[in-house]
Amino acid sequence: MPTVIVSLVVVAILVLAIVQLRRDKKAGKPLCGGQCSNCPNGALCASQRKAENESL
Repeated sequence: MPTVIVSLVVVAILVLAIVQLRRDKKAGKPLCGGQCSNCPNGALCASQRKAENESL
């Protein structure tokens, strides 16, 4: 019985994390959580987000 409870808690945490990631993506926030200006791959990330926004 405790295994089932722990499993449900883990699944609930995963679902909440996925929901939060989807909300952040829809809001245009970078998924890495960092600042693109300090990132060596910032230009790639910014151009990808720009292309996604133009396609909407």
